[in-house]
Amino acid sequence: MIEIALHSARPIPAQAVRQLYDAVDWWPDRTVEQIGAVLAQDAAVGAWDADRLVGFARALSDGRFHAYVEDVMVHP
Repeated sequence: MIEIALHSARPIPAQAVRQLYDAVDWWPDRTVEQIGAVLAQDAAVGAWDADRLVGFARALSDGRFHAYVEDVMVHP
């Protein structure tokens, strides 16, 4: 049985997100550096199978009323 853990406070390595993008064939042009910059400013949550990132989502917000959820991914 697979145990998946959700973390919003655990740091999500940019390289792990890059690998998940690759697994779902998304955003081949996004670099690890660009992903790291996004992770530093946006709210994000990761789903982990032990030390492997298997799910991810991030939110962009105006800080008051509105948020937009983007990059919702689950490893195939």
